[in-house]
Amino acid sequence: MPIQCNEALSNSCPTGYTCTFNALINGHVCCGASDYGVCPDGEKAFISTADMSPRECVVNVDASCPANYLCRFNMQRNKYFCCASVSGRTCPLGKFLHRDSQSSLPTRCTMGRAEQCPDGYSCQSYLPNSAQGFCCTNSSVCPDDAEFVIDEQSQLPRACTMGSFVGCPNGFTCRFGCHCHYYE
Repeated sequence: MPIQCNEALSNSCPTGYTCTFNALINGHVCCGASDYGVCPDGEKAFISTADMSPRECVVNVDASCPANYLCRFNMQRNKYFCCASVSGRTCPLGKFLHRDSQSSLPTRCTMGRAEQCPDGYSCQSYLPNSAQGFCCTNSSVCPDDAEFVIDEQSQLPRACTMGSFVGCPNGFTCRFGCHCHYYE
């Protein structure tokens, strides 16, 4: 059952949730994500709509979790659950995610296994000690693992030419031998 909220009150939803209008009920509800006590810090659980419980999974079975979710072991429950980054991260900072050319889905992999990722990519995770990860570039896109812009059409790191009129979005700058990257 959704938690209804008042958009005028900043604290009407639990931490990590926002008050959002829902056209189906013609009212505001709290939307967000929770780890449900089964995922590592900074991750959210995939919830089964059948019984509103965190989805269990079988490690290294491809269809066990939806895209962007990995099968994570929970020591307290001695079970595996589908978990994903709350922020949407898949790769370590500065690395770029490989997507299947037909489906555009992220390429999942098992840490330590060879030949799962295409040339130039390897199995990596933004979380330490993970059993699963995603195929991410071997090299950082920009120096110092800087954050970079993803082009909306190509879904690739946005290339730029220093000094050109077609530049980077606000908050980003073009660096030599690089793409548009975030600056502070």
